[in-house]
Amino acid sequence: MSILYCRYFSTYLPTQNSKAMKYTILMAAVLFLQSSTLMAQDLIDIAPPPTAGPDSFGFEQVDVMPEFPGGSERLHSFLASNIQYPEEAKENGLEGRVYVEFVVCEDGSLCNERVMGSFDKACSNEVLRVVSKMPAWKPAEKDGKKVKTKYRLPVSFKLEYPEPVEPKTE
Repeated sequence: MSILYCRYFSTYLPTQNSKAMKYTILMAAVLFLQSSTLMAQDLIDIAPPPTAGPDSFGFEQVDVMPEFPGGSERLHSFLASNIQYPEEAKENGLEGRVYVEFVVCEDGSLCNERVMGSFDKACSNEVLRVVSKMPAWKPAEKDGKKVKTKYRLPVSFKLEYPEPVEPKTE
């Protein structure tokens, strides 16, 4: 029988194929997964479930998806021209994605905007501000009728660093 040092438990473990070894490895995996889940929850604000009511309802599967006026290129252009990188996030070098969900109503208006996941509170607030300014969308259709539907949109925040200038050599 050989012995293996386990840093996670700060102890020596037998390495034979025994029930105790399998149990120890299983427990280590469970503890690791629980701790990584808790760390991820600390980093990401998860929105509470929507309240029940007519405004929170939306079809998930439709025949024709809702569309921003002018299509996805115009949507990206709208987001790029309206989102302002929060100064605090910029100063701290924070980059990441904000996942926002909203309902496109039958008339194309947006409601129930909420952040599903984020890396920074200020960036989340900025995305919600810009989404609330969006013009009316082309609504979704199901069986030939305009219907409410949920739409999920990831918005990336990436800092632009100046390209290094190479010195001229003569």
